[in-house]
Amino acid sequence: MRSAPIQLSQVSFRRVSVELDAARIAEDDAPPSDVAFNFDNVTIQTRIGFTPVEGARSSGPSFFLTLHVVIGNEPSDNTDARFSPYLIDIEAGAEVRALPGTEALGDVEDLIVVNGTSLLWSAIREQVCTLTARMPAGLVMLPTVNFHDLKRQQREGEAPHQALAAAIAKPKTKKRGAGAGKAAVRPE
Repeated sequence: MRSAPIQLSQVSFRRVSVELDAARIAEDDAPPSDVAFNFDNVTIQTRIGFTPVEGARSSGPSFFLTLHVVIGNEPSDNTDARFSPYLIDIEAGAEVRALPGTEALGDVEDLIVVNGTSLLWSAIREQVCTLTARMPAGLVMLPTVNFHDLKRQQREGEAPHQALAAAIAKPKTKKRGAGAGKAAVRPE
């Protein structure tokens, strides 16, 4: 085992809100807590912040990343749209740095953005599991996604504020720096 070329430090949650969507689920209509909720066709909004850390104490480049995930169960024109049993609004941030030699693997900023965002998603995903485990509609686990569409070559020239994760409905991506997206999770 050896260290990964991208290191995440000091993950912190800036906002954590998970509540039962009482408007959509009455207590007696809550799904059984031993059945896993499927997020297919549920709209998940994401916003990513990406800022270089000036004067970082590490020997490689460092960036501050934030990932904000919102499931607001907003009405949609999509007839296939589904709703989550929970309203979710969570934001996490962390400093992500590249170890010396990382540039041999590819574009360092791409590696930091794609892998750092994936690590933040995992932290948020785990937080949602922990918080919902003892809630009325039972445990939910956000879907597994990837953030490969955040690579610079796929972002260049495309409009900001579009969906981010390829696993969340073939989105257009944002320009470097900040962006937001909204897409329904669809089965592949």
